[in-house]
Amino acid sequence: MLDLTSAGRRVWLSPGTTVQLERNSPLFDEAVLRGAFTYSFTIPAGPNGPLYGFPERPDSATEPGAVLPAELADEAQALLRGTQRLKSASATSYSITLADGLSAAATALSERSLHSFELGGLRSVPRYLPVEIPGATPSTFQLPGLMHHANEVMRHPEAYDYVFAPVRNDDFRGAVGKRGDNDPAPGQFVVNFFTPLQNLVDVPATGSFAYFNNDIGLYTADGQYEVLPFDTVGQTDLPCCPWPRLRFLLRSVLQETGFGIDDGQFLPGEWGELVLVSNAEVFDRGDDTHVAFHLADVVPDLTVAQLLEKLRTSFGLVLLLDAATQRVRTALLADLVASPDVLDLTACLVAGPERQTGELLGVTLAPHGDEGDGLTQGLATKLPGPDQQGEPVETVAELPTTWPLTALQLRPRLVRQQEAFYQSTVTSTPVPGGRPLTTVSWGYLCPGLRTIPLNGGGELLEQGHCYLPTLATACQSLPNPPPPVLPPLPTQALPAMSQVGFNAGNPEAGSRSAELRLLFYCGFQPVVQVPAGDWVYPQLGATSASGQLTTLLDGPTGTYETLLRAWLAVKLRGTVIKQSLALTAAGLAQLDLARKVRLDGVVYLVRKASATLPLTKPVAVELVRV
Repeated sequence: MLDLTSAGRRVWLSPGTTVQLERNSPLFDEAVLRGAFTYSFTIPAGPNGPLYGFPERPDSATEPGAVLPAELADEAQALLRGTQRLKSASATSYSITLADGLSAAATALSERSLHSFELGGLRSVPRYLPVEIPGATPSTFQLPGLMHHANEVMRHPEAYDYVFAPVRNDDFRGAVGKRGDNDPAPGQFVVNFFTPLQNLVDVPATGSFAYFNNDIGLYTADGQYEVLPFDTVGQTDLPCCPWPRLRFLLRSVLQETGFGIDDGQFLPGEWGELVLVSNAEVFDRGDDTHVAFHLADVVPDLTVAQLLEKLRTSFGLVLLLDAATQRVRTALLADLVASPDVLDLTACLVAGPERQTGELLGVTLAPHGDEGDGLTQGLATKLPGPDQQGEPVETVAELPTTWPLTALQLRPRLVRQQEAFYQSTVTSTPVPGGRPLTTVSWGYLCPGLRTIPLNGGGELLEQGHCYLPTLATACQSLPNPPPPVLPPLPTQALPAMSQVGFNAGNPEAGSRSAELRLLFYCGFQPVVQVPAGDWVYPQLGATSASGQLTTLLDGPTGTYETLLRAWLAVKLRGTVIKQSLALTAAGLAQLDLARKVRLDGVVYLVRKASATLPLTKPVAVELVRV
């Protein structure tokens, strides 16, 4: 018997009503969350009028078409939990459709930007905190409250939804290095970190956060660092920018949309250490006594659907909804493909399968370069394919410059020491009375990343975001004139980008980035080596603290080898098997489309299942072989 209820209220169905139910695997949902839904079906208007607000009456006080809860069951087995929507109404009948939770929310999620969510709302800290520095004159200084807060977050990062860590962005203040008359030249870090500052109070490690545009100390003639009174520091900018955690962002978006979270299976372990880095800076929404900031001001200009698509493309990371509990968890496609958990449905086979054959799909994987970022602009088109490269060399000095050279020798070459590709330029100079003088020079082309052709290559499929570290300078601002003893260069790379900054309070000065930059927060790591010991910085990087996870596409631990290879081998298959299965209502309810099935000894993933309810004939499924 078919039953439809709405928050416990019965929906009256006409005798003999049938409903066409379609369930789509979340593993194969690409750009949209199709989930489970029904096609339109009719119900009688009379007994259902109060529930739907009498939409057939023009004088009805309720606007028709409101989204209502719904649960569809057959033989007391719940087959769809979600929402219903009125499509049309007449004096005798209504036409409605049903959709499960994620599918029902797909439209709202696809159109809503991340920065439109509350994300925890305003966070407030005192604008200044008085501190005592023994031996200093005067002994009391005004410590910026956000600087204190940043240090506190670094002491207890597990207690906060965001982190503070330096990111280099030479163009943050614009191409000329200025956004205001008092702004310094380029060479900026979005989150400035000074080290060492042993004289300062409130320092979590061997350094402290500092104002973006201003020094908080001066070097003496012998190279020692002395504290500058904080009340003499310019207060034109906030000291640092919080980078929100991906786990928190996704959780907030889903909870604000009405979903529960399966905490134990929601970006577990080091996946929770991923943070979003952007070209934004903190916009102060506070008053004279408090700094107030909003994480929505610093997230990229992406819709939720775009975020989910990028997570799937880059890491094979998907959201799964438990139909019974309506709680959301995350899963890796690679883990689902490799899982030993297989449901044997051989006993449910009906007749023979229909095979729709096709060629293996070919794609070329490449790291994604942001067109708004000067460091990665046009990266995918610059990367030479494997068949377009000459032999790699260790150093630039090994690149051949003596003419003549073969076409193969003139191809772009990877210089391993620089981790970059160089391209050749052939110049011919006329010589009076003789043969022209031909010379070969080499110039930087792009980072030494590589593309990965699958099944012979094909459509370019850009993955993640190209991470470009920098070893250019230590993460310090220097006084003007510079001190006699300059700080040493870092020995560990720091994240870098090259893009004009965005401030939510002054959107005309720079646009909000639309790229998803994800890096792991690795805590305090040694970055600069000095005789007295390592200086440590709060570190963001492409590799997690354990070294087990990375955001990079290439390499033995890269996302292709560890996360994408097994899944793409299934996704790119050209053959689909159509099969009929004799399932009961209980069997259909238990059919988990994120779980592998076995039919006659062959293992598949179910891409789609279509059923007519009540179940009086077999369920049609589309299968892809694993």
